[in-house]
Amino acid sequence: MRTGYRCEVLAESRYGEWLKFVAASPEGSIYAAPQYLAALSRADGGRLVGRSPGSDHRFHLQAIDQQAVAVPLTKGTFRIDAPEDIERALEKAVCLAHEGEPGPVLVEWTRNALEGAAVPQAPGRAVAPSKVESPDVAEVAPALASAKYPIILVGQGAIDAAPLVRELAEMLGAPVFSTASGRGILPEDHALALCFDGERGNVDTINELLDLSDLVLVLGCKLGFSGTMGFQLKLPSERIVRVDASEDVLRVTCPARLGFVDSVEAFLERLVPEVAKLGKHCSCSWTKEEISTWTTRLRRPATDLPEPIVQGTEFGRVAHFFGALRRALPRDSIVCADSGLHQQLLRRYFDVLAPRGLLFPSEYQSMGYGVPAAIGAKLAAPERPVVAVVGDGAFALSGLELLTAMRENISLTVVVFNDGYLGRIRLEQLAAHGRTNSVRLQNPDFEAFALAVGAAYRLVEGNPESMLRECIERPGVTLVELRLGDSARTHAIRARGLGRNVARKVFGEEMVKKLMQILRRGGGVPPRAAV
Repeated sequence: MRTGYRCEVLAESRYGEWLKFVAASPEGSIYAAPQYLAALSRADGGRLVGRSPGSDHRFHLQAIDQQAVAVPLTKGTFRIDAPEDIERALEKAVCLAHEGEPGPVLVEWTRNALEGAAVPQAPGRAVAPSKVESPDVAEVAPALASAKYPIILVGQGAIDAAPLVRELAEMLGAPVFSTASGRGILPEDHALALCFDGERGNVDTINELLDLSDLVLVLGCKLGFSGTMGFQLKLPSERIVRVDASEDVLRVTCPARLGFVDSVEAFLERLVPEVAKLGKHCSCSWTKEEISTWTTRLRRPATDLPEPIVQGTEFGRVAHFFGALRRALPRDSIVCADSGLHQQLLRRYFDVLAPRGLLFPSEYQSMGYGVPAAIGAKLAAPERPVVAVVGDGAFALSGLELLTAMRENISLTVVVFNDGYLGRIRLEQLAAHGRTNSVRLQNPDFEAFALAVGAAYRLVEGNPESMLRECIERPGVTLVELRLGDSARTHAIRARGLGRNVARKVFGEEMVKKLMQILRRGGGVPPRAAV
């Protein structure tokens, strides 16, 4: 933290200088807020000095080129300089946000644009996503009907087409798996749901299954780094049919035998009736037993993750806790995870039964995401129960947003995993070195915290299913604390890490690496993913 800031009382004779400084503040700063300027203007008799739009910004407080910062992060940026520009710029911005693959845009407002009322314009066209020419599905329907081992892969772009995805899968008898963001498009208790998630470490198993397929229909998947588990997913390009709203997505990632630029929903609305006409001629040879066997393999974690134990309960395993949470929640509930070990465990053991039923930051980014995301989810879908599952480190970043939930009268359950550490990072350190650094947390008394913000509090103990159901059904905000401890596997990881650390000191880093490679080839050491 920087120190040495100077504080001085502003002399009355210099108040005019301060007003001029505030008036010349750049757009986007707190001082440019209309209410702030109006209050100062009244205080100074209306003698505020404005800044021309073309004046030099380089040395002004908080002055940055916001549009330049946003260019690599958005689909486009817009600047509104005058009231008459408001309606036109907003219409363009909304159209761009919905055009092709949906995405964010930035609209920057200057002070001048807020000094008067927006100028009404003549009624224009309705704002709607841009249309693309309907692709011909004539080739796809016969190919699907004649495939003996078709597989459907769905991503976030297929969420609005969930009923059509289910109808097509059932019509063909084809198994379905998804990227992590597409989980729940087909409920994971459905007989055709393969229940794949890369956090179970079963990429080799899904690749084995893909190798058996003779056609893979990929719906609304970017197939980027996150969706392919670091490009480990091996999709046979000569047997792929892809549908995506973005032409760029189809061009850049994973070439396909056929590619269609369209929304998944619009595409399936044309495809499903065509496949239905060929229903008697469908050649799918998957049996229920085969799909069930693959699902069992994909559900079973392939790596021996050192999971914590749940304290004060009858079962002691996090898998049982997530089973209790699933049973306590209605099918259409939304669970929001944060970044950390809890997300990894949630994705291993929790079944998603509805579209948008699981929200989380990809690749463990954006720590602090969970509680704000849960608030947003509840506001967007007030009829659906929402639960946030967060780690204690993530809660330290955004836990005070419970005040927002209280203020907005939101019914929300927040489950905080309390192990006193940045758990995922700690396990990596223990595995590599047998010791940790800078991962211990100073947690609050969570019961006192809940009392302070006006929320209810419950501690997970005994059999938690009925308690979780009560929390989910009660109105208002409830903070649920899940206390965790180290398992025997965690202690074994620490001992192994200490051994590696000693070996590095004795034999050197390079020799240890070569030895580990030899042992892995012989099956003597688990892969790093097992840590």
